Amino acid sequence: MLVKNLTRGIKVVEENFTLDKVAKIMIANKVGEILFVSDKKLKGIVTEDDLLRNFDSKKKIKDVMTTKIITINEEESIDDALSLMNENSIKRLPVTNSVESVVGIIRLIDIAKNAQELEGDFFFE
Repeated sequence: MLVKNLTRGIKVVEENFTLDKVAKIMIANKVGEILFVSDKKLKGIVTEDDLLRNFDSKKKIKDVMTTKIITINEEESIDDALSLMNENSIKRLPVTNSVESVVGIIRLIDIAKNAQELEGDFFFE
């Protein structure tokens, strides 16, 4: 199965958004991450863990976002996504298309929820 088959939509904000505003967007949309995209290029990601560790309602997303972001192409396999997640101890990967624009995100929980549909037993290797 390919990454694009499990890719979910993303929520994108501006870098000057406060963490308070970001938290409200995350809650309203029931997501665990917010991406900062500029000129169709991914510039940063903030997760619920980042908010919990750094919360100050006056701080901006640019103050706490991770800027070294590992992405995966939508045409890669789920096995490749799992390998990247495992190697980098992360639970989510922004998904890009052939021109490197962000098209979504894939989460470890989404992969686990679809384990029965996936080929092989990669969870137990």
